[in-house]
Parts: sequence; C-alpha cells; structure tokens
Amino acid sequence: MPGKGLHIRVASWDDELFMFNLWNDPVARNMMKTKKKVSLTDHKKWFSDKMEKQDEPTFITLEGEKDIDEKKVGVVRFINQGKSLYDVSIIVSPNYRNRGLGTDVLKLSVLEMKKKFPDSLLFAMYKKANVSVRKVFLNSKFFECSPNFECKKIDEFNPETELFCIHRDINS
Repeated sequence: MPGKGLHIRVASWDDELFMFNLWNDPVARNMMKTKKKVSLTDHKKWFSDKMEKQDEPTFITLEGEKDIDEKKVGVVRFINQGKSLYDVSIIVSPNYRNRGLGTDVLKLSVLEMKKKFPDSLLFAMYKKANVSVRKVFLNSKFFECSPNFECKKIDEFNPETELFCIHRDINS
C-alpha cells in the first residue's frame, strides 16, 4: 500500500501556478512531445477550462499535512479520451525526484481514480528514454503492450520512440 506520509487530494484552483511551474520544468518538458514552454496566459486559459469542466480527474499528492507548494510531491492527470479511456500523465516535483516516490504518487492517484470511475481503462504513453517514468508505471500495475483500441491520443503513438502501457488490475 502506498504511503510514506503521503496523502492525496483533487487539484484545486490553488494549484494553478504549481502546475504551471511543473509543466515548464526543463526535465519534465524534455520528456514531452512539445518542447516549447507554455505561456502563463495559455496555461491560465487551459487550467480554467479544466477546473470548470471537471472532466479530467487530476490529483495532487502531498508530503505531510501542510498544503503548500513546497510539500506537493507531484501531480497525476487522467486525460479523458472518451469511452471510459483515460491517458495517464504524471509529473513529480523537482524537489521530490530520485527519492522513489513516483510509484506511490501514481498508485495513490490510480486508487482514487478507480473509486470514482471503477470501469475506466487507464493507459499511458511515454518516451523510451524516460527510464524513470517507465519504472513508475511498471511498478504500479501497468504492463507494456501494443495499443489495441482506438482513440485520438493513440493515433499519435510513435512505436519508434515511445512505449505504451495499460493498467492491468481493474480492481486496483
């Protein structure tokens, strides 16, 4: 069971700048398809849209009880692809990287997601070069395979540079 003094909550309006900074973190940005930094204006528009629609569950994991940016370990987004399919995205805060917490962050988020959407099918795509995130997904009940269903996101999958994985335990 994930733990290590971590707890999880749904993302709130208070997380706007935290998420903006994570998205523009050079290490995280390097592992994304789009390398260009996101402007604050574009981020605010995107964030406002996501907060108003509430159609893509996003969870913030914190260390301890203080809900301040310095204690935010990471964020996991479940990006709705339709038909109960969700693309999973994780970013661990720079201050918490290389501490073995990514798996706990992902497991806690998957548990919450499955409580809300028990029939959801979770998948992720990540760069082959991203060894850390690959380890996090494989240690969190995901297994690598070829995409075997259709959605817009999977149409962008590049088997030359990316790996695909799917969550294997529907009852987390």
